[in-house]
This record gives sequence, structure tokens and C-alpha cells, in this order.
Amino acid sequence: MVLRAPATFPIVILAGGHSARMGQDKAALPVAGIPMLYRMAAIPRAVSPELAIIGRTKPADWPAHLPAAFLSDEGPPHAGPLGGLQTALELVQSPLI
Repeated sequence: MVLRAPATFPIVILAGGHSARMGQDKAALPVAGIPMLYRMAAIPRAVSPELAIIGRTKPADWPAHLPAAFLSDEGPPHAGPLGGLQTALELVQSPLI
């Protein structure tokens, strides 16, 4: 049996870390003048038009032009990346993520 991926599938970026060691929000750190999260959101667009970013809270300055849906990570506190993955599996309705 050969498994084939659907033509498109949702891509999820986990951006819910506390950045405790960094001391500031990693997603907002500029790389060549562009916030890291914006760069990360641009990469998967070449693969799939369906993009979601999972984070603790939606930033007040969430840009309208960012090509991604924001999903609030409502998993257990301090669950780390596995909590974000749990949220993705619960909220994204697709057989493949």
C-alpha cells in the first residue's frame, strides 16, 4: 500500500514558548530587520496555503497581512511543545498536519 499526501495540508507553527532564557519574545526578534515569526510564516506558504500559528495569546499588534490564522494554545500550562502539538491536533481538522 502506498500512502499519498493530500494536495494541500495545514502547517502549524508552534510559537507559544515563554522565552524565559531569552528574556524576550523570540518570535518578535528581528532577523535582518524582519521579526522571526514573520520569516517563519513565509516559508511554508510555498508548500501549503493553510497555515496556523499556535501561541499563548494573540499579540495586540498581530499584523493583518500575516498569512496565518492564530490559534490560542489552551493546553495544560508548562506543557512545552507537546502542549502546542496537542492543541494543534485538537483544533486543526485534517488527517495530516
